[in-house]
Amino acid sequence: MKGVIFLTVISIFFLVSACESDSKQTQDDVVDIVGFWEGTYITDGRPDLEPQYLNLLIKSDGTITAEGSYLSSIRINVGTWNLEDEILKFQVSNVYGGEVPNPQVGNAVFDPEGTLKGSIVNLSGSGSVKFEMVKRR
Repeated sequence: MKGVIFLTVISIFFLVSACESDSKQTQDDVVDIVGFWEGTYITDGRPDLEPQYLNLLIKSDGTITAEGSYLSSIRINVGTWNLEDEILKFQVSNVYGGEVPNPQVGNAVFDPEGTLKGSIVNLSGSGSVKFEMVKRR
């Protein structure tokens, strides 16, 4: 009888440990994406334009700031983000430079090794971009 109780307790211990490690993996993914990202974007339908710079500051409180350039004009956008599996989704609005508020949505594939690749669409209909980034801090 003592052997059965011992085996039951050990089985429960391993089951709880396995569940905890699964939830920790998701939390680690969220922590890994938080930080400063930098890269470039290419405007769809504008092969005449050179790649423009784009920086993202992703904060643990669910906010995101995007800073970039377009035709030598600096633009700053703020909004919110979430991570579902390995897909970063965010919504931002322009607060400086360009059209205000010019809402935009973005999606990117997050690689825990330190890259983001995705796109941003202007909801005002003024176009979309594709971007690639690396994590700096």
